[in-house]
Amino acid sequence: MTRHFMVDTFLKTYFKNRPLFLGLIRAKEMELFHRFLPPPAILSRLKILDFGSGDGFFTKTLFETTQIPLTGIDRDSRAASKALSEGIYSQFSLCEGALLPFKNNTFDLIISNSVLEHVANLPQTMKELSRTVKSGGTILCSVMTEQWEAHLLGRLCLGQSYAEWLRRRQKHNHLLNFDEWHNHFENAGLAVREVIGYMDKKASRWLELLHYLSAHSLISHKLCGRWVIFPRLFDMFPVHTLFSPLVEEDIPVPDASALFFKLVKDA
Repeated sequence: MTRHFMVDTFLKTYFKNRPLFLGLIRAKEMELFHRFLPPPAILSRLKILDFGSGDGFFTKTLFETTQIPLTGIDRDSRAASKALSEGIYSQFSLCEGALLPFKNNTFDLIISNSVLEHVANLPQTMKELSRTVKSGGTILCSVMTEQWEAHLLGRLCLGQSYAEWLRRRQKHNHLLNFDEWHNHFENAGLAVREVIGYMDKKASRWLELLHYLSAHSLISHKLCGRWVIFPRLFDMFPVHTLFSPLVEEDIPVPDASALFFKLVKDA
């Protein structure tokens, strides 16, 4: 499948099931994770950890099946209950990332999507992820960077106080540049094998705007338990095709609001 087709498909799936702003960024992240996953025949033989799994929707959509044995971990009990009720994970642990309840060298593959920028103790969390992945094993992760705040339209209009307010709202504890992320990974014994930038200034500002245009999804979820009331509208009006060109291409690392890393634990 081409990159355009995959982003288009993932974007439509998210728009039909989740708030608009999540779709814009998650579609590209899903394409990146999919690009670096082993083939299904190999995946089924691996021990895989989804670190910061939330309700599991991203991972379920990424793997397109619940037949691959996955271990999930998250600190949100409500999200964990949702993931478990849908049978996405064969095992699940509820805990913080700074102390993982797994033995050394447990997992062949760890995936973590937009989680590490939120953790309280990043160095300790990275040591734990490194400890629990096998020697020669892989960690695929996506993170936000300091360019996210640099690109904010609200910051341009309202100043740094807007960026600080949004950072608190989004619980961004670590908005780092490439060198800073790279150092954290290497200090934990993880070699950076690939890095890809995504979300340029234009895409970031659309993502910021869609946060506010998605307010109706928060209301419908509170009232009805559903993020999207009329998902079939996205079949009738394929608005995802308007947004996919914003995010489908990889962009230079210095310009990126977000980075995707492939990390390998030194054997």
